[in-house]
Amino acid sequence: MIQFEYDHTDYHAWLRAFSRKLGVEMHHDTIDIPAAFGEGFIRAVRLPNGLSACISQNTMHTGLLLKRVRKEPCYYILGFDEITIPQKLEQVVGGEREEMRPPVYAGASLSSTLIDNLLIASRGCSTRTIKLMFPASWLARYFGIEKEDELLAEYLSYKTRKLTLEPLDLEYRKLMDEAFAVRADDPLYYTILENRMMLMMERFFSRLSANVKEAKFKRLEKSDIYKMMQVESELASDDNALPPTSLRLAEKHGFSETRLKRLFREIYGFPIYEYYQRCRLERAREILLSGRYSVKEAGMMVGYKSLSNFSKAFRHIYGQLPGEMIDARL
Repeated sequence: MIQFEYDHTDYHAWLRAFSRKLGVEMHHDTIDIPAAFGEGFIRAVRLPNGLSACISQNTMHTGLLLKRVRKEPCYYILGFDEITIPQKLEQVVGGEREEMRPPVYAGASLSSTLIDNLLIASRGCSTRTIKLMFPASWLARYFGIEKEDELLAEYLSYKTRKLTLEPLDLEYRKLMDEAFAVRADDPLYYTILENRMMLMMERFFSRLSANVKEAKFKRLEKSDIYKMMQVESELASDDNALPPTSLRLAEKHGFSETRLKRLFREIYGFPIYEYYQRCRLERAREILLSGRYSVKEAGMMVGYKSLSNFSKAFRHIYGQLPGEMIDARL
């Protein structure tokens, strides 16, 4: 197991220390995970607006224990994480232990350097992660907030992350996909990353503000939120397969069908089947924008047998026919 303790408030400094732990060199602010430990990469990024960020995609062949110890002055860490969990993923935040159960965790969360954080991942965990680190003063300048902690004051009063745990939905996934799709040698690499990351940050804080005001997740158990992550993952994982029925999903995760539907809509904003439809139509949009496939081929690739049904559903979501999107791209 790799054990790494740190207190850094800058991802370049963090990555240099972690590279020494793994015994590898950094190249262009990036380390490739040694084959003895896993595969993939971790990259530190300094965005044009001064934000320190980290983007990584890897699978670990050994266990991993990461311990961030308390440090002042306060910096905030906003993380967007998609993690496939074969055995175990455990986190201890400020002394409170949480266990994310297999097979997947997909969430955004806010933490602080004022709180100890311990992450224990079993071997085989695959992660796709974007993390942003900033002081409250940076956030205040960027969003034009008069008082630095105006937006974060409520957060500091919670020892748990219930109100700051945001399941990743279709919109977050789309922005993450676009961030990971841009090549590091693209002249616009940092500009595109900054745009996508700022859109993710703005979305998180606008939803956090609304959740705090409404105490939206106070009545939800974290175990229920984690189960809804599993449901969402099943809906988003295979666009070409028929979606599991709400009854089967309810039985699998220990809910009544009525409660499952209510929880899913409350957390993700759409009924289960409509969410599934949006997932596969978003995949179709990406296929069309690639320029490699016809409208008919794109529809068939996401499970539509009828071209007219595909075109009708596509226009309902995007306000234009698939062919019109192709024409606009050209």
